[in-house]
Amino acid sequence: MRSHPSQVPSSTESDFDESVLLAQVGFDRVLFRVVLETFRDEWPRRARGLMEGVQVADWDTVVRQAHTLKGSLRQIGASRAARAAERVEHLARAADAAALEEAVPAAESALSHVDAEIAELLRNEA
Repeated sequence: MRSHPSQVPSSTESDFDESVLLAQVGFDRVLFRVVLETFRDEWPRRARGLMEGVQVADWDTVVRQAHTLKGSLRQIGASRAARAAERVEHLARAADAAALEEAVPAAESALSHVDAEIAELLRNEA
């Protein structure tokens, strides 16, 4: 599988649509905050697991971690970062180590961008 730059999220666009998660939690701001804090606690561990899987070519681990991240990102309304995680998942299923060299850092960048947006939102709501 070849790398497609158009599939890589831009770091300049907003990637977090809080209305998606708010609707899922019935507009409960407390639950909204809990879900976002949980996401912020969990994603670094998932990203580390993904990276470790890539380093040892453990594609099952990479697929599992990317799939979990994709689902979490979709749940909170971070569709662009979810697409980056989905791309990693597909490349890992194909064991495309060369394409993953670009896709994994792009996904991590997208995750970091979402995390920064969420951190700012949570600070402003405090």
